[in-house]
Amino acid sequence: MIKPQYLNILNGSFLLWLNNYIVSRGECFSNVGTQFYPVNQSYNGLTAYSAPYSQMVSDFGIDGANVMTGVYVDGVFKTVGQSNFTGINYDKGQVYFNSSASRTVSGNYSIKDINVLYLNFSEQKLLFETKFVQKSKISQTLSGLNNDEVTYPCVYVRSEAGENKPFAFGGLDETVTNIGVYMFCDSQYQLDALKSILSDANKEYVPLFTTGEMPYNKLGGFKNNINFNYDTASAGKVSAGSGVLITDVQITSFKRVFYGDFSKLNPDVYWAIADFNLSKPRYPRNW
Repeated sequence: MIKPQYLNILNGSFLLWLNNYIVSRGECFSNVGTQFYPVNQSYNGLTAYSAPYSQMVSDFGIDGANVMTGVYVDGVFKTVGQSNFTGINYDKGQVYFNSSASRTVSGNYSIKDINVLYLNFSEQKLLFETKFVQKSKISQTLSGLNNDEVTYPCVYVRSEAGENKPFAFGGLDETVTNIGVYMFCDSQYQLDALKSILSDANKEYVPLFTTGEMPYNKLGGFKNNINFNYDTASAGKVSAGSGVLITDVQITSFKRVFYGDFSKLNPDVYWAIADFNLSKPRYPRNW
């Protein structure tokens, strides 16, 4: 397998930073308690139960947020590793068991007001083919979310372009990267608030995490059941030189960037793009 490169590390680090930045700056979460419902689709051979919401807050550094560490199985609280309870997937809002026995599952957790996801398909498909499901903030449906359901409000993140520019003698380059953040909101008020939050990130630093420091396992839970606190994990990274400067943030409309029949888009979704320019002096040949 190819060794992780700078862009791989930047993408993962930017997602961690953006999750923390939006949720903490905007206080974008709600504390809820719900039942988890059986999902017809299995996940790596495991039996999945899904909440009626996604994504869950998984950062212990968010003041007031309830990060779920276990669930109630038939009324008894269980942590990961007990009673066939295998793991928690915070992004999908799912919990997993390694047996198919019938059970009643419930839990208390914080749900993000705005999901953060990585875009791994084309922008045109995102805009004109993806069917978004508005997540309920008040009433609870008597079913969980399937793996293929995409809820909004949300943002999608993807690296758009980059280049290395000569910066100093000895092979030191300035690596400039553009990252697009596609915003999908349920009101103009929410969109304006999110645009303001992202615009204010200009001249902030994004701490870089190595692949070994990424907190999540393949099931979407914590590695080795070690809780994750972004503020603690990122402390000292920027001052030690492991950070990337956001040099500019530009907010634009989809209609100014893409060509297409925008009358086909969901009229209940409010859209915009934030273009982040990031800069880091580095020795690419020694990476």
